[in-house]
Amino acid sequence: MATTTSAKAARKAAREATTQANADLARRTKLNVDDLTTFFAAMGRAETVDEWLAEKVTALKAQGAQRRDEQRRQAGGALRAMRERGEQVRDIAQLANIGEKQVRELIRLAEAAPASEGEAQDATASPATGGGEAVSPAVDREPAGSGIGETVPTSAPAEGLAAVGQ
Repeated sequence: MATTTSAKAARKAAREATTQANADLARRTKLNVDDLTTFFAAMGRAETVDEWLAEKVTALKAQGAQRRDEQRRQAGGALRAMRERGEQVRDIAQLANIGEKQVRELIRLAEAAPASEGEAQDATASPATGGGEAVSPAVDREPAGSGIGETVPTSAPAEGLAAVGQ
């Protein structure tokens, strides 16, 4: 009888151990499924971050280029004002500590700016606001008062526009 009791007890112990092992396996599997769900969701969001970052970098590069061009136009306007006062390109280049070629490029950029800005305003003007007749005041680069390089709005049309049509 001792053999029967010990065999029954051994089978019962084996069933309990198997049941416990299966319960542990099911618990671990459920936790692994939860963790893998979190992992795949996070990786998907991480990939969208890369796309978002690429879009932001592209937008910032475009904005930086636009700001850089505006500053270069402003610098060219200052050099153009010096040239209009009778300074030679060679002297302007020496004073600005840049090459003559760069002086000419900046002046050309500043001279092209009024025509470009006018075209951009024409393109954005709506028929309800008077069609494509955008009016922008000319800016006098001559110093007014005691400030050096002040910009003073005038009511005269931009000088560069008249030369373009001829």
